[in-house]
Amino acid sequence: MVNCTRDMLLTELKAIQHLVTLTVARVNDLSITTRLPVEVLTHVFSILAECDPPSPEPLKGDRSGDKAHLGWITATHVCRRWRHVALSAPALWTNIGAPQTGPWMDEMLARSKQVPFTLSACITRDHKVCDAVLKAVSANYMSRMKDLHLEDIEEGSLDDRRLEVLANLKHPAPMLESLTLDDVTKSKILRPHIFARKMPRLHRFIIRECDGVHWGAPYLRNVTDLELDIGEPFSLAKLLAVLKESPLLENLRIIRGAVSPRERPLPRGNVSLFSLKTFSLHSCVDTPCVEFLDNLTIPPTARKEFEFKAENAEVAPRIISLATSFVKTAGIASRPAPSKMQFNRMDSGRCDIAMLVWLEENDADVRPQLSLRWTSVSNYPAADNIAAGQLLDSFDVRKLTDLSITAEGFRYALYDTFHNAFSKMSAVRDLTLKGRGIDLFLGILEITHTVAPDPHSRQMSTARSAFLFPNLERLRITSVPLGKAKPASRYVSWAPHLGESLLSMLETRKALGEPVPTLVITLCDDCEALLPKLSEHVENLQCDTCSDA
Repeated sequence: MVNCTRDMLLTELKAIQHLVTLTVARVNDLSITTRLPVEVLTHVFSILAECDPPSPEPLKGDRSGDKAHLGWITATHVCRRWRHVALSAPALWTNIGAPQTGPWMDEMLARSKQVPFTLSACITRDHKVCDAVLKAVSANYMSRMKDLHLEDIEEGSLDDRRLEVLANLKHPAPMLESLTLDDVTKSKILRPHIFARKMPRLHRFIIRECDGVHWGAPYLRNVTDLELDIGEPFSLAKLLAVLKESPLLENLRIIRGAVSPRERPLPRGNVSLFSLKTFSLHSCVDTPCVEFLDNLTIPPTARKEFEFKAENAEVAPRIISLATSFVKTAGIASRPAPSKMQFNRMDSGRCDIAMLVWLEENDADVRPQLSLRWTSVSNYPAADNIAAGQLLDSFDVRKLTDLSITAEGFRYALYDTFHNAFSKMSAVRDLTLKGRGIDLFLGILEITHTVAPDPHSRQMSTARSAFLFPNLERLRITSVPLGKAKPASRYVSWAPHLGESLLSMLETRKALGEPVPTLVITLCDDCEALLPKLSEHVENLQCDTCSDA
């Protein structure tokens, strides 16, 4: 009798719960959000999908790390109608691979229906992800894949699955526009006949951390974006032949990890890439590299990023001349005139010089038009001086207004080159000094030098003494210990008192009638005690985020 009564009450409770659910649903149907048209909801979801996409990273705050960051997908949990609207819009489910779990990837493949989709996956993470990737590259789905990004950047034991995925890139890909293989091929050279050689819409090809490519493969030709990161020696002559067949190339990035065996001189005849917008070359410096640059013709407006490693000083003038697009004329007026320049000199036991040049005044907030890094792998000091001198002499710096110097080393022989260059920068208004190695730069600012009379001036003039940077309006000191400093590295046995050097320079310039108008101190340790003394010698002192060491 008791059990019968209990069962009857449970049945009534379920009926009440069902009635409550129906009532809540009717209330929700009357809310403002529920009355939004389907078109508006779909548009909102599409914006959310861009602003807050799902991520392969675990959900923030989840200690176990098992929950994925769903991003905009959590909006589909608000109510049944929102979920129905989202599921009826297959374009919302085309970013497959985030969250990166096998079940989610399978589900999003199904939800994307017949809409072109993007697949991103680390193929050594787990077997379920590999299974989802194999499903996506099968004949049933490959026909509508738009972008494919595979990577193997995590340590894993699924190397056989990686080879299985590569072997299954065999079906035609008529919609494929972008292909990225990040450390996937390893010692295997990517086959030339992937996707049955049928990739008519492919315009972006990126392969990183590989040992080589088939230079006759169709995926290298007629693209607009090409990135090759090859660790083993390869023929630059074959690369030039590929570039010659890609006249519409807009973005080119070459990482050459090893010196090529001595090959015959590259064939003469320039390869013109008139559509190129960005050009990046990271390479060891040898004769083929010099000849490769000499055979390229690119627009002067293209952004250039170079990173060179060299073992001798003799090659510096030629390679830097090519990299900086230095016009081979004697007149200084023919050289590019930057408006802003950053020069970084690091001290890590070898010469590491980085240079950034802005050739447009309104371009200071984006990437510079020229970025060049020079690393000398030898201990030959002349290589440092030649490289630095050639870099600075490649430009007409008479109109330079913004100069930034970062220095961590104390090799004084190198700074003679800087003193000569500074004497030509009379238009500099904004100077930034950063790092523990700026002591000598402060010393250069403190001394006067002889200014020769202007031969073009109609007025009679004689040689006179003056400070460098006569038009200086603002000096920025950043990331510098202004108290008693410790050695910066094991290569330096002492460190100067940069606060005293700065104060001495300001006192001298003010005493001789050319004070620094504005001094800005940022991220400098132990600066509070020095601020009152510094303020006596400048018109305007600004100090931001100073801290105690």
